[in-house]
Amino acid sequence: MRAEGGDESALVRLSGVVGLCGAWDRCEGRGFVGQGSRIVNPTMWLVLAGALEQPQSFPDKCKRQAEAFKTRIESEILSGAYIDPDAGKRSFASYVANWIQGQAPDPASREVIERQIRARLVRFFGSMTMERAAQPSSVRDWLEWLRQDPKVGVNYQAQLFDLLSSILSGAVADKLIRENPMRSGSIKRPTPVPHKAVPWDASRCSAVKAAMPARQRIAVDLGTGLGMRQGEILGFSPDDIETTDDGTIVHIQRQARIVGGELVFRLPKGRKTRIVPLSDALRDEISEHARKYPAVPVTLPWDRPGGKPVTARLLLVRAPGQAWDGRTFNAQAWRPAFTNAGLAHRGRIDGMHALRHTFASTLLAAGVTVRELADYLGHKDPGFTLRVYTHLLPSSHDRARAAIDAQLTANDASAA
Repeated sequence: MRAEGGDESALVRLSGVVGLCGAWDRCEGRGFVGQGSRIVNPTMWLVLAGALEQPQSFPDKCKRQAEAFKTRIESEILSGAYIDPDAGKRSFASYVANWIQGQAPDPASREVIERQIRARLVRFFGSMTMERAAQPSSVRDWLEWLRQDPKVGVNYQAQLFDLLSSILSGAVADKLIRENPMRSGSIKRPTPVPHKAVPWDASRCSAVKAAMPARQRIAVDLGTGLGMRQGEILGFSPDDIETTDDGTIVHIQRQARIVGGELVFRLPKGRKTRIVPLSDALRDEISEHARKYPAVPVTLPWDRPGGKPVTARLLLVRAPGQAWDGRTFNAQAWRPAFTNAGLAHRGRIDGMHALRHTFASTLLAAGVTVRELADYLGHKDPGFTLRVYTHLLPSSHDRARAAIDAQLTANDASAA
């Protein structure tokens, strides 16, 4: 192929690119023809470098620059680093709908992620292209948008930051964008503020328990005496109690939880069962409660809607054959108890999780090790348990002073 005027030095053949990229098919190997001071493709010069979004052309007699461009594009294609500039034009909402399919095999966890994405990501980025969403300026605008929402605290902002970063990293892997801007130093992750676990004192436990409906009062004892989460309390059965040579224990192996809009039985958080020792006093409380309010058989799908039906005899039920879900229990039994007891509900620190914190505080004060407490709470990492409850550990100052006094006294005796 010849340039107009016969100047072949201005010709650049990109046949290698043509053969490697279908986007160039319509060029049909015709090459580029010099017209005036530009090398122009009659159909259009399609740029294969993702970083270059405008049609690329070179002045006549610039064969070296044009060939360098061609070499770079071919190299990116062969190395797998090439980004099709049209790929980034996919909408954020469309990409996220696909991305979510590969996340959180647990349906309940995926449901939580989907809610967060719909409410806090798609509402802002949904109509944007991935290319635009991955601009640092777009991410900074989104962070400011979050900060303006009084319902989104700094800890939630940090959680959403990590979620968006994961999505953009997926887009990099899928070759929709070249890099994840959230991993650059120009965008700062919100700094979360650690929540301190706040246990209840005995008087608050007693007041809330006494103000609850009689059949539901055992919930307070199960939380403070076994460290159960809300769903585990609502899914507790006296059949989970076992007497062994090492004493009485409880198998925490079930929770009642909403998944996909339907109440189901499923494994505890993390899909882990655990064993917790049962004190004699709590065993007697459970027995007395079961005598007054016998356990009721409840049948629910296992793990997810449509799962295999499983029947368990539950102590806490809202009606014969009907288990509680957490939201309904909060609205009808838990929150009204504070009003009935004349107590102000303090938000997060007065949720049912406070019973679990009270359990942890009681055990640490009695000298139970962090390792043992982590097992009883179902924590995979004892370090996490320590971080959450370190401020509740009893002071060891007196023990430390006594230990050093004893050592020094022994040293003096030896010297004498």
